[in-house]
Amino acid sequence: MTNAEKTQYAWDTITQEEVWIGNKDDWPSEANERQDWRRVVSLRKETTKAVHGDGSARYRCCNDSSCSSKVLVAQKNIQKWNFRRVDEPGKPPTCKQRGHYVGESSFHWKTTLEIKKLLKHKMKNKEKWLDRTIVQVEREVMRHFPVGKFGASLQPDLFVRFKDGDWLVIEVGYTHAPEKESHEAYDHARSACKKLGPRIIELHLTQWIDGPIDDDKHADWVRTGGMEKALEFEAELEQREERYKNRKMKFEEKERRRQDRAIEETITTCKRDFPHLKHLDPDEFQRGDELQEIEDFFLLAHKIHNEFDLLVIEHGTNYGLNPRQMKTIEEVKSSFEEKRKQKKSADERITKFRENYPNYSLPEDLGWKPESIDSFNKLLDQHESYAK
Repeated sequence: MTNAEKTQYAWDTITQEEVWIGNKDDWPSEANERQDWRRVVSLRKETTKAVHGDGSARYRCCNDSSCSSKVLVAQKNIQKWNFRRVDEPGKPPTCKQRGHYVGESSFHWKTTLEIKKLLKHKMKNKEKWLDRTIVQVEREVMRHFPVGKFGASLQPDLFVRFKDGDWLVIEVGYTHAPEKESHEAYDHARSACKKLGPRIIELHLTQWIDGPIDDDKHADWVRTGGMEKALEFEAELEQREERYKNRKMKFEEKERRRQDRAIEETITTCKRDFPHLKHLDPDEFQRGDELQEIEDFFLLAHKIHNEFDLLVIEHGTNYGLNPRQMKTIEEVKSSFEEKRKQKKSADERITKFRENYPNYSLPEDLGWKPESIDSFNKLLDQHESYAK
């Protein structure tokens, strides 16, 4: 058999889940020495010897009906036990799901299987865990969690229900941490039962197994109690709260960066579409604002410029006004009307002055200027005093 046809996993058609063939070292050394395991009854925890493949074909390479083929058990004097896939007519030469059972993925499978056996053992023997009695242990079962308006359908690595009705999930990580959806679904603050704390236990293999992980190193970690110690530590309330806080900070920072990019991209798009508004820098927008508000900001500025241009044509002058200083269309209209009235008033004063004092020559540059209406009135008052 080639290595491609060997695996340490198989689909158990009786229990309807993956099974791991285990390690030879799990068995008593004397049994291994005589290569006779028939009378062995005492094993580590719930370790069991795989049933040899026979006509019943209990073990299959996977649960895909288009691929599922019988596997035989190689579990005698072989140093590394494995299942051997048997070629069957009409089935692919290699299991379709082999990628899930080798390399990094295999360590995830092994760990979740071992944790399930550990917790099942505690449940069977009514041994408390986290001062609670376990009544249910599920592995990779899709569940609906009542979070938000619509809930979330998630498949935690392990789901544990306690006798008091509360629950926890366990997520085993190798290269990936829980996503935000899972973080929020397992948030204890959203539940009426808060005493248990954060509902998720994170166990990252790379933080508990030194150096590159291989089959032998992982097996030794499990066999010598490393996995159980890791689970015990990660399950502590203080550690779960620490993990929760770190995840929350990470997701918030990620969201901040994402929204900053969205704001920048929206502003860039608006400046490209309205080149005459490139001077605008809507720095008053904060994270959490709707992006539509940014576009609305540019649209309003564009409408203000359009209205300003129309009034310049209508009045024949801009009266020294600047559209960049306008905040609303109404402000544009009122500003033009105010300046028009100021200019009209100034022109009327000069006309009346010349009628009253025809022999008094006003300076040629004396006239209304939009930026100095007060100065104009004051200066004209002085001339009127002289003329009198």
